[in-house]
Amino acid sequence: MIPTLYKITPTVNLRAIRTDRFKNAQLSVSFVLPADAQQSPLTTLLFSVLRRGTEEYPTIRHLNYALDMQYGASLSYRNTFFGDCQVIGFVLETLGTRYLPQKDAANPLAAGLHVIDQMLYHPLKDENGILVRETVESEIKNTCDDIRAQVNDSRSYAHMRLRECMCEGEPYGASLVGKVEQVQSFTPEMLTEHHQRLLECARIECFYVGSDDPEEVAVLLKDLFGKAFAGKMEMPKTTIKPAPDQIRYVTEDMPVAQGKLEIGFRTGITPDHPDAVAQSVFNEIFGGNSVSRLFLNLREKKSLCYHCYSAAVAHKGIMTVSCGILPQNKQIAQDEIFAQLARMQQKPVSSAELRIAQKSLINVLRQCTDSPAALQAYWFGRQIFYSSSLTPEQCIARVRAVTAQDVMRAAQAVKADTVYFLNGTLEQKEAGDD
Repeated sequence: MIPTLYKITPTVNLRAIRTDRFKNAQLSVSFVLPADAQQSPLTTLLFSVLRRGTEEYPTIRHLNYALDMQYGASLSYRNTFFGDCQVIGFVLETLGTRYLPQKDAANPLAAGLHVIDQMLYHPLKDENGILVRETVESEIKNTCDDIRAQVNDSRSYAHMRLRECMCEGEPYGASLVGKVEQVQSFTPEMLTEHHQRLLECARIECFYVGSDDPEEVAVLLKDLFGKAFAGKMEMPKTTIKPAPDQIRYVTEDMPVAQGKLEIGFRTGITPDHPDAVAQSVFNEIFGGNSVSRLFLNLREKKSLCYHCYSAAVAHKGIMTVSCGILPQNKQIAQDEIFAQLARMQQKPVSSAELRIAQKSLINVLRQCTDSPAALQAYWFGRQIFYSSSLTPEQCIARVRAVTAQDVMRAAQAVKADTVYFLNGTLEQKEAGDD
């Protein structure tokens, strides 16, 4: 199932997969913007305000009721990185129209898009056409509370700090939510102006998976977006940087018992690279599952860590290793991680390791067709940023074709960039289990 592209307007695209496999349908509406340390936090705050109420649905309760009345439709929110871009917007999930009672002529998808229309074009404003100050100030407070609370999850905080340190000066190193002082400086007037600018310039990518005719979905989207989008915001090409000559080391203290070791690597391998599939197999063997080399050697054999895994950020051409350790084990764990990488760079993996990694990845790829959300997750980045038509079935065939030499070549592309260590300063007996 390859998505079909529909041009809604010069700045709005729809990619659709028509399938009868699911009773539910999913439609995402995503603003694709350059990630930016100044503008991204403003965009994030704006979308929080837009979700608080509209002219027709003045409160969150009214918004939720309107969705509930459409056979329990749901509207969720996304805000994430794709390379050097910020992708922010809404994900609408509804019952497919073919499964509605025959007597009911309602269209949950159209009703859900009406709610999105209200949030985008008719948010609550005062008599001067400015977003309501009380709502803006409330969301500023909520956002600042969320920023302050980031340190409460030391694992995700350490991973965020690695990204910020490793990609400092790059769009990918920016914060999508910003800093407390920055968010507190935002005003209703700034948000209103930014809102209008997005409606005039932003690139919109919609993605539909369900049983409805995509042509009819395109008509609904044309009704929604055909009225205000005039310009096109240029999308930056994601910068793929090589690793530096010298590894950067950053250590920060936190009053917790468990230290967090985060290592960032540059691979230069993006989804359209010839070694992209081999890189996925390499990552699976290196630290991608519970029988990986990092897990078995650092955790099971040497008891150096509580958790240890690797993850590829393909859209940015980087890979990370995350490890939860006692602070005194930091150097030993770090040396072992580098040693395991060196072994994979110097010697082909065993046939057993290769076979297990291939089966694991194939199982993941087979699950890509299990739900509308999984299909969207598989195709969104591949189609929008790389125009790939490689289906899950074709990707499975490529995984099966990967050899031990391919894995070694992919491993040799991995170069260390930054080592970030969140040093736990509390004794175990002081902190308990964190």
